[in-house]
Amino acid sequence: KGAKSGVHSCVLSPLQRHASLPSWGWGMDPSCATYSGLYPRAWTTYTSPVPGVTLVCKQVSPVVPHDYRTSSLPCAVFEWTVINTSDE
Repeated sequence: KGAKSGVHSCVLSPLQRHASLPSWGWGMDPSCATYSGLYPRAWTTYTSPVPGVTLVCKQVSPVVPHDYRTSSLPCAVFEWTVINTSDE
């Protein structure tokens, strides 16, 4: 087998094509995404948004006990895991 090369891309959103971004890969099947959340954590699993790939995005918003000001900062940490589900 020869090595395959190429680039796949898609917008990870089931929303319709955005007028200001017409060349982006819109059209993700909504059934491939699963969202779960339990504040301050959340995670989204994208099963085959492109063939042979599963993506997992884990998010956390910092919470500091008894510190409303720091806990209210508009920030988050995103950790992505990419899983090759193909035979290659």
